Order: sequence, then structure tokens, then C-alpha cells
Amino acid sequence: MSEEELLRVRTAKTIDLLNGKPEDKREQIREYFHKTFNLYEELFATVKDAAFYYKPDPLRHPLIFYWGHTACFFVNKLVLAKQLDNNVDANVESICAVGVDEMSWDDLNEESYDWPTVSYVAGYRKKVRAVVDALITSLPLTMPLDWNSPMYIIIMGIEHEKIHIETSTVLIRQLKINDVIPTRLFETCPSRGEAPANKLVQIEGGKVALGKAFEGSSTYGWDNEYGTHECEVEGFKASQFLVSNQEYLAFVEAGGYETPRYWTDEGWRWCTYRQAKHPLFWSQDADGHFLQRNMLEVIEMPWNWPVECNQLEAKAFCNWLSEKDNTSIRLPTEDEYMLMRTHMDVQQDQHEWPEPPGNIDLQHFASSCPVDMFKQSSTKGLYDIMGNVWQWTETPMYPFEGFKVHPIYDDFTVPTYDTQHNLIKGGSWVSGGNLATVRSRYAFRRHFYQHAGFRYIQSEHAPVVPDNAEPYETSKEICKHIHAQFGAVTSRYAPQGNFYCKAASLCGEVLMQHLSNGKASNVLEIGCLGGRMSFELARYFDSVTGVEITARLIQVGHRLQEGGVFRYVTTKEGDIQNFNELRASTCAITNDLAKKVTLLQTNPNNMYERLTDFDLVIVSDICRLSNPTKLLESIHKRMSENAVLVVFSSNDWDEQISKSEDWVGGHKVNGENVYTDVGTSTILRRNFRRIDVPDENTLPLVFQETASKFSVKEIEFSAWRKQ
Repeated sequence: MSEEELLRVRTAKTIDLLNGKPEDKREQIREYFHKTFNLYEELFATVKDAAFYYKPDPLRHPLIFYWGHTACFFVNKLVLAKQLDNNVDANVESICAVGVDEMSWDDLNEESYDWPTVSYVAGYRKKVRAVVDALITSLPLTMPLDWNSPMYIIIMGIEHEKIHIETSTVLIRQLKINDVIPTRLFETCPSRGEAPANKLVQIEGGKVALGKAFEGSSTYGWDNEYGTHECEVEGFKASQFLVSNQEYLAFVEAGGYETPRYWTDEGWRWCTYRQAKHPLFWSQDADGHFLQRNMLEVIEMPWNWPVECNQLEAKAFCNWLSEKDNTSIRLPTEDEYMLMRTHMDVQQDQHEWPEPPGNIDLQHFASSCPVDMFKQSSTKGLYDIMGNVWQWTETPMYPFEGFKVHPIYDDFTVPTYDTQHNLIKGGSWVSGGNLATVRSRYAFRRHFYQHAGFRYIQSEHAPVVPDNAEPYETSKEICKHIHAQFGAVTSRYAPQGNFYCKAASLCGEVLMQHLSNGKASNVLEIGCLGGRMSFELARYFDSVTGVEITARLIQVGHRLQEGGVFRYVTTKEGDIQNFNELRASTCAITNDLAKKVTLLQTNPNNMYERLTDFDLVIVSDICRLSNPTKLLESIHKRMSENAVLVVFSSNDWDEQISKSEDWVGGHKVNGENVYTDVGTSTILRRNFRRIDVPDENTLPLVFQETASKFSVKEIEFSAWRKQ
């Protein structure tokens, strides 16, 4: 590959949303898309085919998932945004749709998948490339662009792939060295030597204003960047350089990994569980010399490169240094980092850079480089304020005032609002696009590895942690469903109590006699919302799987399963709100009960192929499905012989959820009214026989809108045995 070809693949600045003519902007987006798509494919060309099916990190999927994931993200989001009518490959778009949050360091998911071949996914990517290119040509485009623009979903897909370029380089780095193929596109920095002595630099206090406006922002942003945050930051001293491998070695040699007092409780649990003795990418040869694993090679330890570690290790180092020097050393907060950033010589954002200001966006190396190579503040003498490696902070991810999710990607940030994910700042050698912008915000679990290191600060002030780091859910629509499922809805409109508990009781007691052998070992609930009915079903059945497409709903069940707290608001009167907390104990969800339930975020109309052979399937509300007719026509394929199907329906059809031609009822055929019960029967009687249910075939579902206002849906249900 020539130098010109290398530059073409590597150089792709994020899109300026405000300036330019529409047709010029269309071509800029096209170029940005293809360059990013090309770079992703060049990256995966460094992996031998067999290694695609390995899990380099036990807390992540094998690489074959990520090979398909970024392409299927384009399709799934474009379909959700109604800019694309049909899937390209429903199987790939199911199995490669939902990634994993790295969860706990001792929580391993060993579930098996029927992965496609490497070449099959390559062919799929080729098809998606053509689909997206055609949409770039045809979608309406007016300037300026914002997150309501049709073309914004294309840019979202590109920036999402940029993220996975970064995270995939980390996974490839965790493969065995014999499983990768070196290439000139990803060459490491040749400069190595002794590290400079670090010193502290005074940073005066000042005001920090973060966030961006929903309209008028010049670059793409993820939801967590929007809103406002202002604060006064006290002065502090910051290390001139990132902590180098050599500086960190002193902590290792001082017994840092064997001394509990340097670690937080969480950190020491991780350290002992992993039996860690040094950072992940360090190793030693037979003679005891330290080596470092880069993405595609193992080299002698580059002592003047930044150490790469997780947040728990970085914090332990700071505690050790505090004790050694008898001073107050810690990691910076996000606000303190952003105050340092105001001292950079280059203040333009990524799309305006005349030249990259540091080791970032693959513009110099495909590895870290010496910590004293890129001086970025002539006034303060600070190096690597941005680039080289990400920098861990004390700050957990939290929402700015005015935060709201993007409706097409509602689970990008919300799952990280749990005080368990800490912000990383500044970007690394591979960070491009939004990752390299001034206002980007990314967070990972504290035990997790990226191309991340740290710089420390000296401050007499404790780190300020925002009080909304674990915020309350405020969406009225989301809170309405959560409260109906888990809240104490007591009114004359709900004489039978909680709908979801009553429905589970109906399935577990009244219908038990109709199940094969009088029992069901494998139950599926479709459209489980936050999972209340799934938990209640586990009181009667051995194993329950709940599926739900909305991340902000299913995360409630996940939080309860993990023993956490979920907070949400309800309206009492006018602007007066009730602040509610959910815990597993308040819902009588025991550990044994929670272990019987698996909650999956997936599209009910495109579920994982492995979800089969169920003895009992429950559709919690047919009207919430994007294609209810398709589901009823095919659900028998996922059921065992003589299995039972229960269909609940609010009969509340809405074109915002599903197309009218896909409705089961609530429409006319040949001039005649077709009601949902009749439409359901027409579809199901091909593969099922109707089961008699109690005389009263409706249950009230009560939504509390205020302290004195309730809305009630009469939910019809019918039961069917597979023939």
C-alpha cells in the first residue's frame, strides 16, 4: 500500500454539520462513510480467519460479532427510523445486533451462538455498503444538519463504526500474537527509550462550561454530550506527562499489586480475582525482562510510552504515590481535565484541525509513543492533553442538565448512568471522528481496558462527583410503564391488583392443566417491558426468557437482577413530582427467582435463532409489536410440541408503532370490520387450537398519570395449543 493509499484510508474528519452546500455535504458524507467502512475492513484483515471465533476478552463477544455488528447497526437503525423498508439479512441483523456492556469482571456469559462464516459476513457488508451509499444519494438533505435530519442516522452509523474501530483494536491486541497479521497500515512508533522525570504543573482555577445545544452544534454528538453543565473548578497541580511505563514500574516493584491499602474495595476484589501482578499488556520473558504487547507485535518494554491500565490500577497508583510523597495525589475529574484542555495551543475542533495536534486518529502511529513527543501547551508545558492514550478520571458518567436520549439510539448512554462507568477523556492514537472532538464523552467500567492510561493531579480538594450520576428516569412514557409494572398502583380501577402479577398467575395456575405433562420448563415472554411478568412467571416455571426492544425498559429488570436500584419519577400534581426507587426486595424478587429469568434486548420480530423449543409463549401486548401479523404467523416455529401460546392485546393500534396493513385487527377487509380477536383467530387457527379460558377474558391494566388521574386499558387475552 503506497503512502498516498495509506493516507486515503486513514484521513477522514468528522462532518461539519453547519457549513457547506447540500450537494457538497452529501459527497463529504459519502466519502466519510466509505473511508470509515474501508478502514474497518482493513483492520479486520489483520485477523486470521480462525481467530474470528475466539473471545480475546471473556467479557466480550468473539470478533465475528463485531465484524458484522457495525454494518447491521446501519440497517437496524435505518429500519427503525423508517428510512429503510426491509432488512438486508434478518439472521445477521439479529445475531450481530446487540453488544455487551462489560458488566462485572467475574460475570462470564458462556452462551453459544451459531455464528456465520467470515466470508458470509464480508458479503453482507458489501450489500450494506451499497444500500447505505444509495441512501446517501436519495435521502433529503438540507443545511444545517441536526439530530432530527434524515441524514443524521447515516452519520450516526459512521460514528458508531469509528467507536468499533477503536474497541476492536483493543480486542485484536488481546488475541494471541500468532493469530494476527502485521500490515504497513498499522505500524508502531519506532521511538523508545528512558522516560522523562515527571513533575507537577500549576493549573489555576476557573469556570468550566460543558455541553452542546441540540440545534446549531457544528459536529455530530452522542446523547450524553447535549445539555448544559457549568461549575467553578478549584486550582490544582497536574503531572506534566502522562504516567509512563517506567514511572508505573516503581509502583509494581514497591509491591503495589500485593498491598490492599492502595486499592479501593472494588479494586482489590478485581486484583485478587484476576491475580494481577502488572498491567494487562505487560509480560515478562524467560530472563525476567518486561515486554509490551501492541496491537500486532510484542516489543521490548518502551519505558517512555504511557502505561495502559484500568481505572482501578490508576487509582491504586495514585494512592501509593500519595503515601510515598506524603501529599494528596488523585485522578482528575472531568471538569479538571476540561480546565487543562483550555490551555492547549490548538483550540479548534477535529474537523477544523490544520494538522493533528498529537498522536491521534492514526495520523502518526498505530501505537502509543513517548510521553514527551507531543507538547500541546506552550503556556503550561503540558504534553498529551489529548491523544496517545485515553485518560481515566474520577467522574462517573452522568447526564448534563437537559439531557435526552436520541429516539433511534435510546441505549447508547442510559445503561452507563449507574455510577459504575467512569469517564475517559482525550482520545488515543486510534481515536477518530467524534472520539477526537472536544466535547466527546465516553465511559467504561472501572475494571475495563481500552488504550487508556492516566495523568495525576495534586489537590487538597476531594473530587466533586455530580449528584445526578445515578439519575432518575424522567420520560413520561417510560415511567408510565415502569410504574404500572413495579409501582404500587392502588385504586378502585385495579381491584384485581397488579396486571402483570395477575397475568402471570393466570398463566401459572389456570393454564397449567393445558401444558404438556402439566408443566413448562421453558417459557418465553415477548414484549416484557421491564420484566415484571417474567419475574412473576418464574414463581411457576423453571426458566423464563423475556425479550424487549426498548433498552430503557429492559434495563430496569437488569438493574433489579444485579441487586441495584432503579429510580424514576411520577407526577403527583402539576409540576410536583414523586421520586421513586425500585429494588428487587420491594418487588419480592429473590436471588433464586432472578436467576431463573433471562432478559434480552432484541426485536421480537427478529429474535435470535437460538430462542426455540418453548413450552409456553406469552405475547404481553400484540399492539406493541412492529409487525404483529408476522410474529403470529411464525411463532409456532419457536414452540415445542403441544406448547401453549397466550396472546394479550390492548386492541390499541397505533401507526407510530406498526403499519396499519400489519395490524391483526382494528381495520376493514372488503368493507367489513375486522376486530383483533377475530384477526388473531384467523391467523392462529392454521397452527393452533383455541383453549377455553375463564368466562372473564379481560384484565384491567391501570396507568397512574397523576395522584388523582388514572387511565385503564381492558386487556383481552386468548390461549392456544400448538397442533
